[in-house]
Amino acid sequence: MVGYPKNLNTRADYEFVRANFSKEDFRQDFQNLLDTMGDWFNVGKLSSGEQGKTDKTHKVVKDESGDSYQYEYRVNPNCRLFQLGYTEDYVKNILD
Repeated sequence: MVGYPKNLNTRADYEFVRANFSKEDFRQDFQNLLDTMGDWFNVGKLSSGEQGKTDKTHKVVKDESGDSYQYEYRVNPNCRLFQLGYTEDYVKNILD
């Protein structure tokens, strides 16, 4: 292989770039694992007239039929970080 890989698909790929490239080269790939840990999850339909909660981790979304749904931003247990077998603390330590 010549140069930094275009795609990192497995934990072995991530560990390879850690072992063979500078932190500046792989920093963004590991940061992306942390940045994509969270996702918006539908927690239920709001009843007619109900406002719902809106803040940093909550939002209300209306669909095309006019129904409103409450969404919550939380850690996705199926995120790439966990699929690769990493933990949040482990990746943060790599970046520090």
